[in-house]
Amino acid sequence: MKKIKQLFSFVLICATVLGTLSVYAQEPKDPPSVGEKLQMAEEIREILREVGVGTVEGYEEIPRAEFAAKSTIYAQVLEANVGAIDIVDYNQTAPDGTPWVILEHWNEGRLGTSSGEELYCANPTVSFRAGYKTAVDAAKYYNKATIQMIAAMFYYYDHYVCSGINSNYDYLFKQCAVWWVLNEAHHWYGNVVIETGNNVKCNLGHWLATHKSEYMANGMAWARKNYQYFQDAYGIMYEGAGQPLSKWGGTYKPFGTVRLKKESANPSVTTQNGNYSLEGAEFGVYKEASLSGSSRVGVLKTDAKGDSNVLSLQAGTYFVKEIKAPKGYALNPETKTVTISSGRESKVMFEDVPQLCPIEILLRKTDADTGENKPQGAATFRGARFTVKYYDGLWEEDTDPEKLGKTAKRTWVFETDEDGQCSYGKKHLVSGDALYVDLNGRPAVPIGTITIQETKAPEGYLLNPELFVRQITAKGNTESVDTYNTLGVPERILKLDLIKRQEGLDVPIPGVKFEHESPDGKKETIETDQNGELTLKGLQYGTHKIQEISVMDGYLLNGNVIEFYVAQDNQISITSKIDDTLGKAEIQVTDKGNIIVTMEDPLAPFRLLIHKENQKGKRLEGAEFTLYAEKTCENVVMRGETGTDGVLELRNLEVGKRYYMKETKAPEGYRIPVDLFRNPLVYELWVESIPAKDTFLFYVNGKAYDASDSDGMFSVGGTKADRETHVTVINETGMKLPDTGSKWMLPMLAAGGILCLIAGRQQKRKKIRRIRR
Repeated sequence: MKKIKQLFSFVLICATVLGTLSVYAQEPKDPPSVGEKLQMAEEIREILREVGVGTVEGYEEIPRAEFAAKSTIYAQVLEANVGAIDIVDYNQTAPDGTPWVILEHWNEGRLGTSSGEELYCANPTVSFRAGYKTAVDAAKYYNKATIQMIAAMFYYYDHYVCSGINSNYDYLFKQCAVWWVLNEAHHWYGNVVIETGNNVKCNLGHWLATHKSEYMANGMAWARKNYQYFQDAYGIMYEGAGQPLSKWGGTYKPFGTVRLKKESANPSVTTQNGNYSLEGAEFGVYKEASLSGSSRVGVLKTDAKGDSNVLSLQAGTYFVKEIKAPKGYALNPETKTVTISSGRESKVMFEDVPQLCPIEILLRKTDADTGENKPQGAATFRGARFTVKYYDGLWEEDTDPEKLGKTAKRTWVFETDEDGQCSYGKKHLVSGDALYVDLNGRPAVPIGTITIQETKAPEGYLLNPELFVRQITAKGNTESVDTYNTLGVPERILKLDLIKRQEGLDVPIPGVKFEHESPDGKKETIETDQNGELTLKGLQYGTHKIQEISVMDGYLLNGNVIEFYVAQDNQISITSKIDDTLGKAEIQVTDKGNIIVTMEDPLAPFRLLIHKENQKGKRLEGAEFTLYAEKTCENVVMRGETGTDGVLELRNLEVGKRYYMKETKAPEGYRIPVDLFRNPLVYELWVESIPAKDTFLFYVNGKAYDASDSDGMFSVGGTKADRETHVTVINETGMKLPDTGSKWMLPMLAAGGILCLIAGRQQKRKKIRRIRR
């Protein structure tokens, strides 16, 4: 069963192959007649004579790489008896009546090198001998046309002859071509026909004799029209013992060629700028002016120097249009016409425009507090200066190229106008390198990285030291790109913050009015808020003066004048001198450059009114009272006597300071009040006051009295602006124990009673002891 299947498969394969062959074998052409062969031979000789096939004289050796690489070879027969070649003279009749004479007959073998490379006999009149042979340039013997014709015949065979011919007859057909051409140069034989393949068919069923005749006739005609396109045609002769062998070849360039040269239209922008490259541009070459896809015959691509590859095209007129712009360039819209001539090179030139970014508004300043493009107070946005640097590279976003060791290609300084804006243009340029411009002379920035940093703040604002990094990138195919977004630069206002506090306490004083005199002499009144603070924004250049002119009741004005100077670079210098006797003040300039003033207002003094009366409410004149600075009553602060109204007024007493008061001389007929130990009574007095909170406390021996205590021996009176404290001291007349209403009287009486009781008990115990005795 297995054998039957194998047989069936074999039959099927044979049937398929034979069926295929029958298609190609339909109506094979008969070999040409003798007359046709003679006519063909004559036409070939005319072609060869027209071309100018022949030998040369006075040869000068030209070194070639082929010779240097392999100057000596070993020649041998690669395969014997691959087919017959006959030299036939159809103009003679053989003795036996045959209408032609065979002058030579060879059972040819394939000749070549020991490595298997095929070589061809260059002289059939000499017998072959294997052995070493030396390479010699065929141009030593033959002119250029001869070598080109053989190269053209080889090319024609490889591209146009029937593919059914086997490799042996491939070799023999080319061998015949070599002899056809060289026979015309050497005239070894007369008007002969070189034959091979008689009575043999190719693999497709065609007569080889027919193929050979067609090859010789058609190939020679084709070679006559195209041999000049083998400009690099070569021939190598291998000489030694026996017949010389040969090798032939060349590159068929049947058309003219075209190449393209591309340059930058704005080299001042692109030269040595890595963001622009001529490499990678693509230009379509079209047969029709419509530039339709079907009419495109090739593409020219440029290298880094702007040179394109070479296209070989048939002679004629072509249209060239850029279809892909290289890195950093705009697509060139121009279509150029180029004429290509056979055997010649045409060149077409293009200039591409580099992409740039015209920046109408480079930056816009805003107030950092309000977020608006409007300055505060007397400040202005005019006059800010920014240093702008351009680097010809693109790195990670927000990366400062300078920190990477890169050097800016160009640097500029721009200044803002009254709107706080500046453009990349001459209008706002202060100094620096030449501006980049496009082909229309309009300022524009190339693709790359720019850094922007404020180097001079406008009047009334602090310098913004932030470095802004922005990238200009390629986009689309047009000359202008819009890949830059206007930079918003927030500005911190240059200001003075004033904090008003009560002296010695962290208590804000609202409603305090100050007069501010600006450098231009203008004066304005400013006032602290509920937090005891005020702010002056947008400080102008020059000297400023601030002085307190009004404060709420209960405080004294701080007499210091705050004076400072703002320089052109917005640096602040303190020019005033603080006198602590006028009030405490502290002025400091912060790290950011602003100024902070802390001022303390002292409290207004108060009055102490001492009322002297006797036990019947009579006001007593002439009582002397003294205030001391310490409890030991050594250092006198004030001293005075009651008047006819029985009142002593002591003025300008300091809030918060402790005083010690005692009666140092009693009115006539009265005794000075004393304590248990017969020492004059001493009163410890002090006041706490916070006018901002409407607080006023009068302390007598540690007990507090406020405004609600308007009656009694200790009370508070007056107004917030003029506070009064009252103390009433009562004296009694005669020898009685003084009763001034002192708090010590009851304790003294109680102590006396206790002493009497103790003395009575001790006397009673003595009597009992006597009785017991």
